[in-house]
Amino acid sequence: MITIRKLNLTCNADIAIYTKKGNFAYFKLNPIPIYTKDKFFKRIYDLIKTKDILNELKFHKFGITKIIYIILYYLFKYLASLNLSKNLTRYLKKKISINSKDVSWKVPLKFLKKIKKKKFRNLVVYVPVKSIDYLKFRYGKTWKKPRSDWNQFKEDKTMLDLK
Repeated sequence: MITIRKLNLTCNADIAIYTKKGNFAYFKLNPIPIYTKDKFFKRIYDLIKTKDILNELKFHKFGITKIIYIILYYLFKYLASLNLSKNLTRYLKKKISINSKDVSWKVPLKFLKKIKKKKFRNLVVYVPVKSIDYLKFRYGKTWKKPRSDWNQFKEDKTMLDLK
């Protein structure tokens, strides 16, 4: 994740470095927990390992869950012994990896070979020449219509289960 600041504009961007294999580009994602309890373990692991708790939780609405996450963060940061924190993070990482999907993004090179410059919020960014085709490929023909029930693991055409 990088942050770009220009002309009083702050924009966060994810950077993915793909590996080329044949006619496809691959990007290995972090293992993704399958079960609810493992998603909770992953959240606790991420919170314990973060350097900036407020940035980590910036998209959370203020409420009891956010308060609990902040309390847990400060408990482990200032009150738990280093040995306890190390053992807990090692345990959580092991539990998360056992019940996780090992996934990658697999994108046909035809979408990434040719790029063009576009202006986005006073910034020049590079996008695929066939960006509309890419969005249709990845999200479906109705990609312009937001859907709260969209399931990335079932509907994202770039997702590849490695197990």
